[in-house]
Amino acid sequence: MTAKKLSVYLFTIGAVFATTLILLFRFYQIRYFILFFEVYNPVPILDIAYLITSVVFDRIDNHSIHVEAVFFDITAIVVFGLECVLIGFLFFKIAVYIKRKYCIKRNG
Repeated sequence: MTAKKLSVYLFTIGAVFATTLILLFRFYQIRYFILFFEVYNPVPILDIAYLITSVVFDRIDNHSIHVEAVFFDITAIVVFGLECVLIGFLFFKIAVYIKRKYCIKRNG
């Protein structure tokens, strides 16, 4: 599997997983769905999404609260997908390095 295919697969899997968790949180309001991003994740995804949302939207305008919430969710999904790509790419490079260094080559 090439690195390009792996990165597309990992981004898709990460985005689907993040979308599922965020939609479950939005519909059922159970805090445990969103705790994955806050506690069990090495990258502070919600903080990054909050920072990007605060840069894009102005806090004075109260008419865009719903748009801001949707933008926040989409940003969190994209950031989590990119995190999956970076972690997967790192594991891919480590696996290629280990394979090249420690694999025994057979002659005929």
